[in-house]
Amino acid sequence: MSTTEPEKAVQKEVEIKKEGEEEQEADDFSDCLRYNVETQTYSLILRWRPLSQLEMIGLAVQLSKKGLIIDTLDIGQTNFDSRGIVGLSNILRTNQVLANLDMGHNELGVVGAQRFAECLKSNTSLEYVNLEWNKIGTDGLIAIVNGLKSNAKSSLKILDVHCNQIEAPGAIALAEYLSTNPELTNANIRFNPIGDRGGKAIAEALGHNTHIEAIDMARCQIGDETMEALRDAFKSLAAMKENRRLGSSSSASASASASASASSTALSSASSDKSEFPSEHPLVAIMLESNDMTPKGLKALAVGLIDGADYVRPTQMSLHAAKFIAKMGPEPCVDGLKMLGVYLSMKNSSLVTLDLGGCNIEDAGIIALMGALEAAPTLENLYLEKNKLTNISAENLRDALKTNKMLKEIDLHQNRITDEGITKLIVLLSENAVLRLIDVRRNPLSTRFNPQTWRNENCPKARMTALLWEDRREGISSEEVEESSKRTMFDPTPRKIAAARELPPLKPSISKEASSSSLSSSQLPRATPKTTTQEPFNLSTSNFVAHEPVPKPKPKPEKLTLDWVPTYK
Repeated sequence: MSTTEPEKAVQKEVEIKKEGEEEQEADDFSDCLRYNVETQTYSLILRWRPLSQLEMIGLAVQLSKKGLIIDTLDIGQTNFDSRGIVGLSNILRTNQVLANLDMGHNELGVVGAQRFAECLKSNTSLEYVNLEWNKIGTDGLIAIVNGLKSNAKSSLKILDVHCNQIEAPGAIALAEYLSTNPELTNANIRFNPIGDRGGKAIAEALGHNTHIEAIDMARCQIGDETMEALRDAFKSLAAMKENRRLGSSSSASASASASASASSTALSSASSDKSEFPSEHPLVAIMLESNDMTPKGLKALAVGLIDGADYVRPTQMSLHAAKFIAKMGPEPCVDGLKMLGVYLSMKNSSLVTLDLGGCNIEDAGIIALMGALEAAPTLENLYLEKNKLTNISAENLRDALKTNKMLKEIDLHQNRITDEGITKLIVLLSENAVLRLIDVRRNPLSTRFNPQTWRNENCPKARMTALLWEDRREGISSEEVEESSKRTMFDPTPRKIAAARELPPLKPSISKEASSSSLSSSQLPRATPKTTTQEPFNLSTSNFVAHEPVPKPKPKPEKLTLDWVPTYK
């Protein structure tokens, strides 16, 4: 279908709707516009609003006619499928400042991904693309990667393809692109069955790339082989830094592995023209939840963190629900946890948040970590829920954390700690002035035990405001406890999109019939990204729509950036 044919189809449909329904605004998306006064650009948030193929084409035609500058387009959960790519391609072709595109939770499929890949071959503005939950499959990701490879001017920094039925070949293709392209800083591939074959490829790509900000392979069916590949990658990165320091990047030092030399060569060819070698690797998060590594794999990962600690300094690591890291068959094995403890206690350790929830580490695991917890220099948040911990762990934690001056939050909910163990933690709160939260909800406390009463009678100096416990006599349901215990883990969504969703929609104060020609330019808020000037308008009319002049300028909101920041609560 040519460019003019969609326009005629849309115009014909609009004419039909207008007959007897002059006020009908089915194709008016103005209520979905958000205006950012700081960046002076618009966001179009259409999430949850079903979009047909014709509506998408119509939107493209209207945006093109009005020349509206939109830097954020959210069409997630709109039943958007491969047929809508026709309209989207027109938007991408005519709008050269669109930086953020969210198409998550739709029905693109392999065909839609292949069509979108054609758009990526020439686009130079997109920096964030979200394709999560779209069933694009392995072939779809390979097509997208090939589209990016053919575009030397691509600005894409964040690509989210999690939960898309992608297998190892897709991960390998993505890894090859990561190895040679320093622009892409985050590729979220979690919840895809890539296995160790795909996981090793991603890990090896990290060894060639000094720009990756997150490793997110949660629930990817990876195991010890991937952990060993991550160990080698961290060693390679540390060796590259040492070679740069010595001024001999072309040759590996005596202690560096052969792979370090190959990594250095690949890096220099990929980024010599685009960026300088960073003094510290930007890696922030390592997310490996719900995978199958054993104590051997955890030990390899910890060794890699130790060897690369001077250069690779992640602040967050999640091993949540990695149920085999403290087991060797049916027997406990804490070799990996001991090595992790060595890393945590190092002076140049960097971890601020560590999630070991649901890992079945039991009391033996806490004993293995005790030495590290006494003086971990950076650790502030430790999550240990659902680990079958008993009163023994409660007592060991009290002894270990007496001298700790950094840890602020520890999650112990849904373990096997009873009344006696809770009293140990209450005593800890009288000895440690830094801890601000100990979560002990859903532990088997007796109905006759009240922590507040025990504290008043036995340990009045304890700060009970820091103890989060469940009073069964108050009728708190398990669902309420579960809901209040949820925390947000790593999220690659740029702040720009998250903030745009919260902005109020533009509400025109002048009717459709009003003409903008009689209004002075001072009455219209203007958006001037780059060299283009634009004004708020109603997409379903031919005239601009003015807003009432504001007597006093509103205070500017907090500056919005494209950088994602993993958050916890």
